[in-house]
Parts: sequence; structure tokens; C-alpha cells
Amino acid sequence: MNKEEEYPWLNNWEFQKKYRVSQEAFEFILRLIKDHPIFKPLSGKSTRKQAPVEHQLMVFLKYIGTEGTGANNPGQRSTFGIGEGTAELYCNCIVEALCSFRDEYIRWPDEEEREVIAKRMLCGYGWPHVVAIADGTLFPLASEPQTEDAPDYSGCKYQYSLSVMILCDDTRKIWYYLGGWPGSAHDNQIFWHTKIAKNAKRYFSPHQYLIGDSAFEKIGLLYRLLRNQQEWKFYSNISCLMITWQSSELSLSTQLEY
Repeated sequence: MNKEEEYPWLNNWEFQKKYRVSQEAFEFILRLIKDHPIFKPLSGKSTRKQAPVEHQLMVFLKYIGTEGTGANNPGQRSTFGIGEGTAELYCNCIVEALCSFRDEYIRWPDEEEREVIAKRMLCGYGWPHVVAIADGTLFPLASEPQTEDAPDYSGCKYQYSLSVMILCDDTRKIWYYLGGWPGSAHDNQIFWHTKIAKNAKRYFSPHQYLIGDSAFEKIGLLYRLLRNQQEWKFYSNISCLMITWQSSELSLSTQLEY
């Protein structure tokens, strides 16, 4: 069955607008999770057959890509014609299936992969031994967190947000992240709580290091890019790498808009 037969009511642009991923990406995720045990009936129990995994995945993607009341159970019921509790059940199943693959897709590059990254960095930007770019980003929250430390989630860019540290390479592949910090947390503070910073010898070969902007403390494994004109002139090539990181962050945040 071709794409037109599978999704006859949406063209590529419309599909991505509604579900926040391309049809190709959707099919990749579907192939990855469709055989997960969460979608199989329990042994020895006569349970009603589950909805197709692709239907559950569509409900989940629509949920995480929708702001405010449109993402609640009644909103999902209106969109997909399912019960209010069913929408939550679908989302929970998809999350469990996706999380089971976390360590396979979000992992630190091994020694050979780091060497390949470092060579690309050297050839493309003139900097030797760089294996990743580090920076923090904010994910806005739709409402005030219901916690005692809610004011800590209020930062300078958004009323309430979560702060996430992301480490990616020059191809925008994310190799590591640390999330869940309140929006007021400083990038440098979050970075030094990562396992990468705490145990650098395990994750870097000799002479390898990260780069980041002036928000970071310059020490050992991380070189920071400074802001005065003379230093930026020296670091002009590497600024292209920071644009790469920002492009990676933008792609992620636009997929998970809310």
C-alpha cells in the first residue's frame, strides 16, 4: 500500500502539520514500536482487541503537538471519535513503547564514533578533537506547575518553562540530554550535573572536548565561545557550529510545540 492509499485525506504538508512528523518519520516510528508487548493481549485473558497501533500513535502525536484544551481527553474524543479514557490509555501505551528504545537511540557515541565526529568537525570547521556542542534550551509550559517551587519555573523568556541541556554533533544528531530542570536554572549549573561532566574520562578519549557558548564555565572538557569582538573573530568558524545546534533545538521544539 502506498502513502496515498494509507493517508488519502492528507497530503505531506497537512500530515506534518497535524501530527508534527513527516509521513516517513511516522512510518519509521510505527515499524519500531508495533511489535512491542504493550500492544499484545495478555496471555490467558480474553480481552477485546486493541485499536491499530497506527491509530494509537496518531492520537499520541496529536496530543503532544496540541496546545491547551485541544489536547485534553474531550478534545481527543472530538477529533478521533474515541472515549475520553481511551485517549489517555493510547498515550500511555505509546510512551511505554517509545521509552523502551531510549537507550538504543539516545546514547553517547563510542570511541570510533567520536573519532568520526571529530574528523568531520576538523574538516568542516577547523577545530580538532571536538565531539559535541553543548547548550541549554527552554520548553514553555502551558500553565503554572502545581508545586511548591513553581516560581523557579519562571524565567526571562517564558512565564513558566522547563530547562533542558542538549549535546549534539554537527549533523544535529542529539547524543545526550538532561531535562526536567526549572526554567530559571542556569545552563552551566545543569551541565555540571550531567553524567558526561561528572565522569568525563569515561565519555571522552584523550584531547577530546565539547564546545559551548559563554554561559558555560571554561574548564577541562568544555571550551566556551566568548562574546567580545576580538574573541569572536578568532572563533568565527566555530560560530557555524553553534548555528547548527540552534537549528537542532529549533527542529525539536517545533515538533513538540507545546
